[in-house]
Amino acid sequence: MFSRSEVMQPFLGHSTVSGNVMEDLGVTIGKVHALTLLRSHAQKCESLMGFAHDDTSLRSLATDNVDRSATDPRDTIFALLGLSSYPESVTVDYSKSVRDIYVKATREMIIDTTGPSLNIICTTYRSDRPSDHDLPSWIPDF
Repeated sequence: MFSRSEVMQPFLGHSTVSGNVMEDLGVTIGKVHALTLLRSHAQKCESLMGFAHDDTSLRSLATDNVDRSATDPRDTIFALLGLSSYPESVTVDYSKSVRDIYVKATREMIIDTTGPSLNIICTTYRSDRPSDHDLPSWIPDF
């Protein structure tokens, strides 16, 4: 088993890690863990109360928020991931092009865990202005 300082040493670039840094890291990890548990508990409560999980699918969120705008077009998808019931379906990666993100997101919406559906490609999200993203015709311009 490794100690916390042994694990963090390569990331912090110090031969020794101070107690304060480790305490701060421990508190942060604890908060992230608590938020993860809280989200899981909230989803279980929603399920028990009969709320449809489709309300938080990426497909449903994208459909409901199509009129939103962002400075970086990739953020129209990335912003929804934290609200999505399956945020790991698309990875936040700003090194990828808008086209790559929209294609990946649309594929994930088609094979969504709430049930496969082509509804997302049947809905046209094309603005009046031409797109700079070189999107295939079946990909919505979110």
